[in-house]
This record gives sequence, C-alpha cells and structure tokens, in this order.
Amino acid sequence: MNLEFANIGEMVQTQGRRYPDRIAIRFYERDITYRELDEQSNRVASGLLRLGVRKGDRVCMLMDNSPEFYYTYFGINKIGAIAGPVNCWWQIAEIRYLLKDSGAVVLFCDDSSVRGTQLRDQERRLYDEGAREIHLRIACPPLMFPCKFNFSTRSTNELAARRAIRSLEGRDIEDVSEYIDESSAKHKKMVDWICKETGATTLRYQKLDDMISAIGVPRDKLCLYCWTGKSCSKGDTCKRRASKTTQKNTAACLA
Repeated sequence: MNLEFANIGEMVQTQGRRYPDRIAIRFYERDITYRELDEQSNRVASGLLRLGVRKGDRVCMLMDNSPEFYYTYFGINKIGAIAGPVNCWWQIAEIRYLLKDSGAVVLFCDDSSVRGTQLRDQERRLYDEGAREIHLRIACPPLMFPCKFNFSTRSTNELAARRAIRSLEGRDIEDVSEYIDESSAKHKKMVDWICKETGATTLRYQKLDDMISAIGVPRDKLCLYCWTGKSCSKGDTCKRRASKTTQKNTAACLA
C-alpha cells in the first residue's frame, strides 16, 4: 500500500490542505471542517512541544467523546507521540495501573471548573499519583453569575470566580465588571487566585468571543448570562428552548 502520509496526524494535515471546507466531524448541531480540525490539532501539537513532549513519548487521554478528543488525538500523533485513550468508566486503580504501565508523560483529562472544588480534589489525586505539573485550559470564561434557569448553579457562592473576588476584595461586591473584563488587572488577579486555590501549575480561560466562535452560533442567539450578567436578546424564547435542551460543554440555549 502506498500511503501519502507518515502517520494519522499527517493525514489530517493533508486533508486540511486538500479539502479544507469538507466536513470532518459532526457533533450535535455543529459541523467541523478539515481546516478547523487541522488548525486545532496543530495547537495541541504546539502545546505538547512546549511542554517538552517528543516523538515516541506516551500521552494518555481521559476525555469524553467530543471534538476536543479528536483535536487532542490528532495533535499527539502530529508530533510522533503515542496517544493512549483511557476509558472514562474505569476505576481509579485501573487508571493508575495504565498510567504507570504505559510510562505516560502527559495526561489530558476533562473535568468541571465551575465551582473549583471537584477540580481541586482531582488535582490532589493526580499529584498523589506522581503528576509533576497540571495545566488547566478551560473551554469558557470564568462563570460570574448563577444560571438563571437553574441548570447548573443556583448561587454565586458556588462559583470559583466569586470566591476569588470575595477573597481579593474582602467582601461581596455587586459590580464585577472589572473582573469580567479579560484585559483588566483585576481579571488576572482573579484567575491567579483560582489557579493557586485549585493547585494548578497554570490556568487559562477561554475568551468570550473565542468561545462564541467555537460554538458556531450567532451571538444574539446565545444565552451568555452566566458570563456577562445580561439576558439574551430573546429572553422568553431562550427560556422555552432552555427548558427543553441541555448541551454539554456549551451552556448555550438557541433562540
């Protein structure tokens, strides 16, 4: 067989050049092209290289079935590393055995960062199992307001960002606009506080505009209340749709 590429990661790169606008992945209502798959997996590959991962290294993935899984899988292959998907239903003892037996140098995993408490406990377990560094890359901005439809959070006390603000200000404050502003010094201090509180080595949140772009739905059709405190432009319709539809990892309700 005469293959045109050295590994499966190079195959994605080739398809991205040949058929950039063809659909590579369909995930719920979102279509992801080969161009986007190539670009996003390149970002993963670059990040791994910066961490010192090299060809032949084992990289494990404790991730749900999502576009991010494929970005990660192909990114690992692009640098010649060996991707090792881990069954999300395995018990801790089974995962521990696999990580030690494989000699994995990096573990990608999905988790929740809304409250920070579950994530903090997970990180402690990872450090106990020998992890040297934990780098968090969150798929959305810090949540600043509880969900008005009671989907996930019901009080500001549940939000890691609000706990950070309370600690930095010494009290609860109503106007959190400076903390919402991604370019402000207060926003950076808030993120640094959350990073320290969870025990992560580094922490980066997705910017609001980038998250909207990733969802692929016009801004005026998204409920962004959790991040901005502002209701979507079609509140009644948004609420009706929200009561019927829950989409994992997007927190978006279509209007």
